[in-house]
Amino acid sequence: MLIPIPKPLPSLIGALLLAPAVATAQVPTRMVQEGPIAKTTLEALAPTPPPVGPPPQGITFASPATYGIFAKIVWNAAPNAASYVVTRGKIDDPTCCNATSGQLPASATSWGDVGLFRKGSYLYTLTVNYADGSVGKGGMTLGVLHNAAPTQLTLTPRSPGLFRLTWDAGSVPGTCCIKIAGPGLGSSGEKLVLGGGPLDLAPLPTGSYTWRVVGAYDAKNLPVQPATNYGSTSSTSTLYGTTTQVQDNYVVLAPPSEWAEVSTTVGIRSGRYRISLEGFKAINVTAEDPFRSDGRGDEVFITTQVGEYGPGGQMVSTGMLRTPIFGDRQNFPGRVQAGTASPSGGIMPGDRYPAEVQLIKDLQPPTTNNLPFLLWEGELSEVKGLVMLSPAIWESDEGGEQLYPPFAAFHNAAASNVPYRNSFQPYVPWTPSLAAIDTWHPQKSCPTPLGNGAPTLFVPQIGGWRDEPIDMNPDHSYCPTFVAINWSLANSMAKYGTQNAAAVVEIPLKNTQTNWEYILYVRIEALAPPMQAVPVTRVRSLRR
Repeated sequence: MLIPIPKPLPSLIGALLLAPAVATAQVPTRMVQEGPIAKTTLEALAPTPPPVGPPPQGITFASPATYGIFAKIVWNAAPNAASYVVTRGKIDDPTCCNATSGQLPASATSWGDVGLFRKGSYLYTLTVNYADGSVGKGGMTLGVLHNAAPTQLTLTPRSPGLFRLTWDAGSVPGTCCIKIAGPGLGSSGEKLVLGGGPLDLAPLPTGSYTWRVVGAYDAKNLPVQPATNYGSTSSTSTLYGTTTQVQDNYVVLAPPSEWAEVSTTVGIRSGRYRISLEGFKAINVTAEDPFRSDGRGDEVFITTQVGEYGPGGQMVSTGMLRTPIFGDRQNFPGRVQAGTASPSGGIMPGDRYPAEVQLIKDLQPPTTNNLPFLLWEGELSEVKGLVMLSPAIWESDEGGEQLYPPFAAFHNAAASNVPYRNSFQPYVPWTPSLAAIDTWHPQKSCPTPLGNGAPTLFVPQIGGWRDEPIDMNPDHSYCPTFVAINWSLANSMAKYGTQNAAAVVEIPLKNTQTNWEYILYVRIEALAPPMQAVPVTRVRSLRR
């Protein structure tokens, strides 16, 4: 039941504005009855399809322009055609590789397509829009056998941290070259490789790396000029026999999602080592001075040329180190007492100095004024670092050191000489063409003199010396003994944190004419890795 509401008078409206509480009390309550809401349902009607017109005729692909990622579809002109539209889709993956030509004019009889980046079957549909409103359709399939990126992409290790990238250059038809993006390619991080490769990458430190590779095209030879590209490189060359310069432009047409990838993780092993002269043992001593003017028994000192070389055998540093004289100290307080010839020393056959130890814990720290004698300390790794030792044990006749200065000069010159370095090249790490030797193999370098101030055979140019290496040749020339120590060798002998943290190895030195003979002992010791710097955290004061 609806209750009529009387129309208020103007005086009543004023009263309501001025005294709402009073007015409310004077107006009767209004009752509203709710009724159902009318609903209207709208139904969508299917659009009326255009009349079916004649299908297009003569649909095919132009063979000279259809290869690789390119396709050129052609057709016969349709009478009364107003426009054409070509669509492309991948049959085995409808979500991939769809494209359209957009509306083409009535005069069009072909469409060039770029984008067949994945192998498989594609369906091209040609739609003809006729002037009378009718539509005709026709289609043709195209099989693509190759992807846009080369196949058989392989990363082959050549040496720790060195890799070679290879691929099948013929797997992307129509390409002139391959574009590679990734580490080891210089500051730009990419490289265009003409032809079939392979490509040797620059040395890489420890880390994880990825390379991305795709085919590239010579822009002037494209059957279709694309609206966009994903990288271009230009180069200028001069025609042979002329001064005419030609500029070539190479383009990448496939998006990054279609590039091939290959990844690897580089782990380069390394360690910190110390190399020392541990001591010597006399087998047959040198000739004794009948007047014993230089003391009882034998007196010797040791020289060692220590060279450090980097990747490829490049010399980092070189220098000769020399120990004090060992033997009888009577009347010679500057010597180090060694040997059993007298209470004050003097080296006899069978003497070993210092005394041999059996346990690693008993090895004494090396010094610079006695044995053990420090030669070198530093880091070696699979990819860099080689220590070259050239030691000699000298017979000492007090006051006869004329031969030592030219001997040291010879070693310093020979250390940087390429033929000399070639003799130990197999030990040099990061030499991809050679397997790094990791055996303890002391050997003599005794070729004919090479001249140019850097011979590998020491021929003294002076006379009247007294001190000399015990193994000099009968003609007073000298063939250096050397041994190379790389990471492989050091790691095979000493590992930090194990019970085999150090090793002592031998270098025999013998004069076959006089039968003088000593054994020199070298210690290779693995050290703790250097401490890593830890940032200091500043203490913050808090106020309550």
